[in-house]
Amino acid sequence: MRRVQYLGSGAAWTAALALPAAVFGLCLAALIDRYSVEIASAVTRALDANWRAFVALRWPEAAGMLIGQLLLMAVLLLAGGRALGNRAKTS
Repeated sequence: MRRVQYLGSGAAWTAALALPAAVFGLCLAALIDRYSVEIASAVTRALDANWRAFVALRWPEAAGMLIGQLLLMAVLLLAGGRALGNRAKTS
């Protein structure tokens, strides 16, 4: 009996979280559909006017993210194999 109450509670909380998210998503989809032409024209105007300035301002951020990801991958490749090997031996 306790398990049925637990499952019912989980289903209720799942529905309580899922229903507002579904309603919000449907409303957002309706708004995007209604204003898609205006959104597309605004994005196009913004990109045509300022894409060079935008790229010039943002390239250090993109370079930093790329370097950070490469460093993380190097750490995982160097130390991760040893850590996994140790776990495999102890299990």
